[in-house]
Amino acid sequence: MTKAHGATVGAQKFLAHLLKAGADRSSAVKFTASINQDGYLTEFDATLPGIDNGKDGEYRVNLSGFASPVTLTKPSGSKVIDAPAASYEK
Repeated sequence: MTKAHGATVGAQKFLAHLLKAGADRSSAVKFTASINQDGYLTEFDATLPGIDNGKDGEYRVNLSGFASPVTLTKPSGSKVIDAPAASYEK
């Protein structure tokens, strides 16, 4: 994880959190990744050190539907909560 770079502020914050949580174990995280015939990342699986209140946590992502139309529905009511102030800090 020490060699990863986030393209967005959110990704950068996530990586910073991972590095802090994993401490010295952040430099050698084993992972499995798969790509499709077009070279798109389709699966990623890793055990992230210290991510779950000091315990290691499984992180699995499956990606699909590349170039497919997307329909989004904005959440409302009880599905919306304010983010903590720390979310906006640099």
